[in-house]
Amino acid sequence: MKSKISKMTVDEKSKGTKSICAQHVRRFVRYLIIGGLVFIAGLAVLGTHRQGFARTTLIPELPRIIPDTGGPIAEVALHYLQDQNEKLYPAYRDLFMKLPNDIRILVLCQSRKEAFYFNKVWSLSACNSGREVKIVNVDKKISPWARDRYIARQYLPSFEPADCFVPIHTNNYEAESEFYKINELGVFYHLCQKGLRPPMINSYLHLEGGNVVSNNRHVFIGSNVLSENKNNILSDDLIEQEIKRIVGSDYILIEDSNGIAPYNHADMYITPIDDQTVFIADIVKGLSLLRKGDTQNQSTSAPQFVLEGMMNKARLGKKFTRIARKLDSVASGIEALGYRIVRLPIIIEKSDPTDWIITYNNVLMEHRGNHNVVYMPIYKIPALDQAAQATYHDLGFEVRTVDVSELFHLGGAVRCLVNVTARKPHKIQSITLDNKDNS
Repeated sequence: MKSKISKMTVDEKSKGTKSICAQHVRRFVRYLIIGGLVFIAGLAVLGTHRQGFARTTLIPELPRIIPDTGGPIAEVALHYLQDQNEKLYPAYRDLFMKLPNDIRILVLCQSRKEAFYFNKVWSLSACNSGREVKIVNVDKKISPWARDRYIARQYLPSFEPADCFVPIHTNNYEAESEFYKINELGVFYHLCQKGLRPPMINSYLHLEGGNVVSNNRHVFIGSNVLSENKNNILSDDLIEQEIKRIVGSDYILIEDSNGIAPYNHADMYITPIDDQTVFIADIVKGLSLLRKGDTQNQSTSAPQFVLEGMMNKARLGKKFTRIARKLDSVASGIEALGYRIVRLPIIIEKSDPTDWIITYNNVLMEHRGNHNVVYMPIYKIPALDQAAQATYHDLGFEVRTVDVSELFHLGGAVRCLVNVTARKPHKIQSITLDNKDNS
């Protein structure tokens, strides 16, 4: 603006024949223009301050992990392993068929060859009705569990992507059988560098995605997070401060009356389905349904080793009782926070060399259109599958089943397979319970 005024001044001096009146008129117009610009600038500054006040005080933009009870899923990540294609096939088939077509899918593959193979075998169903699918060769050995080494976050209330959280590795990652986990940590750093993921938040915390579930009221984390970080951080207070910074909201450490988490990942035994109701696993219910199914001669295509393991579990009285007490204690603790508790069947076999779990807590949920949807695992064990499906259905969910019968013995189910990395605004509608006994 100054250079323009100077030029105008020079122009005036060069002419020299203009009347004093004309000069006054031009000067008046110039001052009027300058005054108007100053006034507009003042309004802009005032507007900025007002927006800033509203942004920081009335509607704060806070990064937090994406709630499991959020609105429509916008984006997910999967890990594909060609040598596990047979085991993955039923689950991937159901996911590509039943996930809405507006969900973007990022598929990570271990090599260029596997990326081409996935494209050849799965592109038709994965890209159903024009769905956006991006296949990425990470050139590293990975697991099928996309959830654990990456926790997505969003700013609320805008739902813009926020810095993501990638846990640091622990000593048990050094074991040869667990080394793929270190690879996966590096994979997401690589994706962030390429702009395929938001930047990572700097943290010294170890917290796997499977050990975190949430609604809009609380984040639930297995208390084993404390012992897993003993070698990284000196005190429980520092661990808990860092957890709150990462998750962005109040959180609850899940443990039994002895301070022990029932399982290494919370999403295997606890599912908040809205801001008032939480599903807790129940091994007594699981075994009871299994025996009932046997007496009714229901057919099952579950692997023989699973049936043998479940029958062995039924005979291991003390071990079974300890698990039941842990889960009952967790249910009581969550109920004391004001939540309604509904129990889901579960079967756990955790002993060398066998380690697997049949759980209906390991689900994806979303509010889409005008109803709630759950993507629930099934194991081809009718007595259990049907009971779990009825529980979700009775509480207002459209149930879309995902067949994990070929892969659950590897240690996971639907939520483990699928990492939800973005959601659209909205949340699961609150459920109204009727008078029937849902416990």
